[in-house]
Amino acid sequence: MSIISKYNTNIIFTKNALDTSKYLITLSKQQLKSKTIVSLHSRIPKTLKEQKQYILESFPNIGPKKAEALLNKFGSLSQVFNASEEDLKEILKNNSKDFKNLLDS
Repeated sequence: MSIISKYNTNIIFTKNALDTSKYLITLSKQQLKSKTIVSLHSRIPKTLKEQKQYILESFPNIGPKKAEALLNKFGSLSQVFNASEEDLKEILKNNSKDFKNLLDS
Protein backbone atom coordinates (compact mmCIF):
# COMPACT_ATOMS: atom_id res chain seq x y z
CA MET A 1 0.00 0.00 0.00
CA SER A 2 2.89 2.35 0.67
CA ILE A 3 4.13 1.94 -2.93
CA ILE A 4 0.66 2.84 -4.23
CA SER A 5 0.38 6.00 -2.15
CA LYS A 6 4.03 7.13 -2.15
CA TYR A 7 4.84 6.57 -5.83
CA ASN A 8 1.32 6.86 -7.27
CA THR A 9 1.74 3.44 -8.89
CA ASN A 10 -1.04 1.05 -9.79
CA ILE A 11 -0.71 -2.49 -8.54
CA ILE A 12 -2.99 -5.23 -9.79
CA PHE A 13 -3.61 -8.02 -7.35
CA THR A 14 -4.26 -11.48 -8.75
CA LYS A 15 -4.90 -14.83 -7.09
CA ASN A 16 -2.10 -16.81 -8.69
CA ALA A 17 0.10 -17.15 -11.79
CA LEU A 18 -2.80 -18.44 -13.93
CA ASP A 19 -4.98 -15.47 -12.95
CA THR A 20 -2.08 -13.13 -13.74
CA SER A 21 -1.56 -14.67 -17.18
CA LYS A 22 -5.29 -14.38 -17.99
CA TYR A 23 -5.22 -10.74 -16.94
CA LEU A 24 -2.17 -10.01 -19.11
CA ILE A 25 -3.76 -11.75 -22.13
CA THR A 26 -6.96 -9.70 -21.72
CA LEU A 27 -4.94 -6.50 -21.34
CA SER A 28 -2.89 -7.22 -24.47
CA LYS A 29 -6.03 -7.99 -26.50
CA GLN A 30 -7.49 -4.62 -25.51
CA GLN A 31 -4.30 -2.90 -26.63
CA LEU A 32 -4.44 -4.63 -30.02
CA LYS A 33 -8.03 -3.60 -30.75
CA SER A 34 -8.42 -0.73 -33.18
CA LYS A 35 -9.71 2.45 -31.63
CA THR A 36 -13.34 3.11 -32.46
CA ILE A 37 -15.34 6.28 -32.13
CA VAL A 38 -17.65 6.11 -29.14
CA SER A 39 -21.27 7.05 -29.69
CA LEU A 40 -22.96 9.10 -27.03
CA HIS A 41 -26.30 7.55 -27.86
CA SER A 42 -27.28 4.01 -27.02
CA ARG A 43 -29.19 3.31 -30.24
CA ILE A 44 -29.82 4.76 -33.68
CA PRO A 45 -33.34 6.14 -34.11
CA LYS A 46 -35.54 4.65 -36.83
CA THR A 47 -38.49 6.99 -37.30
CA LEU A 48 -38.34 10.62 -38.39
CA LYS A 49 -39.74 11.74 -35.03
CA GLU A 50 -37.08 9.75 -33.16
CA GLN A 51 -34.36 11.21 -35.41
CA LYS A 52 -35.46 14.77 -34.65
CA GLN A 53 -35.53 14.03 -30.93
CA TYR A 54 -32.12 12.33 -31.19
CA ILE A 55 -30.64 15.50 -32.69
CA LEU A 56 -32.09 17.77 -30.00
CA GLU A 57 -30.98 15.44 -27.20
CA SER A 58 -27.42 15.83 -28.47
CA PHE A 59 -27.39 19.37 -27.13
CA PRO A 60 -26.32 20.04 -23.53
CA ASN A 61 -29.14 20.21 -20.97
CA ILE A 62 -31.73 18.80 -23.38
CA GLY A 63 -33.13 15.42 -22.46
CA PRO A 64 -36.06 13.44 -23.88
CA LYS A 65 -38.78 15.56 -22.23
CA LYS A 66 -37.36 18.91 -23.32
CA ALA A 67 -36.65 17.62 -26.84
CA GLU A 68 -40.23 16.41 -27.20
CA ALA A 69 -41.60 19.67 -25.79
CA LEU A 70 -39.52 21.70 -28.25
CA LEU A 71 -40.73 19.64 -31.20
CA ASN A 72 -44.35 19.87 -30.04
CA LYS A 73 -44.13 23.65 -29.69
CA PHE A 74 -42.13 24.50 -32.82
CA GLY A 75 -42.97 21.56 -35.11
CA SER A 76 -39.60 21.13 -36.81
CA LEU A 77 -35.88 21.30 -36.13
CA SER A 78 -35.45 24.39 -38.30
CA GLN A 79 -38.18 26.17 -36.33
CA VAL A 80 -36.46 25.22 -33.06
CA PHE A 81 -33.08 26.41 -34.35
CA ASN A 82 -34.53 29.67 -35.69
CA ALA A 83 -36.62 30.41 -32.59
CA SER A 84 -35.73 33.44 -30.52
CA GLU A 85 -34.12 33.06 -27.14
CA GLU A 86 -37.29 34.44 -25.60
CA ASP A 87 -39.45 31.78 -27.29
CA LEU A 88 -37.09 29.02 -26.14
CA LYS A 89 -37.16 30.20 -22.50
CA GLU A 90 -40.57 28.63 -21.92
CA ILE A 91 -39.03 25.17 -22.27
CA LEU A 92 -35.27 25.62 -21.83
CA LYS A 93 -35.52 28.20 -19.02
CA ASN A 94 -32.06 29.61 -18.22
CA ASN A 95 -30.40 27.30 -20.75
CA SER A 96 -31.99 29.04 -23.73
CA LYS A 97 -29.10 31.53 -23.99
CA ASP A 98 -26.51 28.72 -23.97
CA PHE A 99 -28.50 26.84 -26.64
CA LYS A 100 -28.60 29.91 -28.92
CA ASN A 101 -24.91 30.63 -28.32
CA LEU A 102 -24.03 27.08 -29.28
CA LEU A 103 -26.04 27.36 -32.48
CA ASP A 104 -24.47 30.70 -33.37
CA SER A 105 -20.87 29.70 -32.66
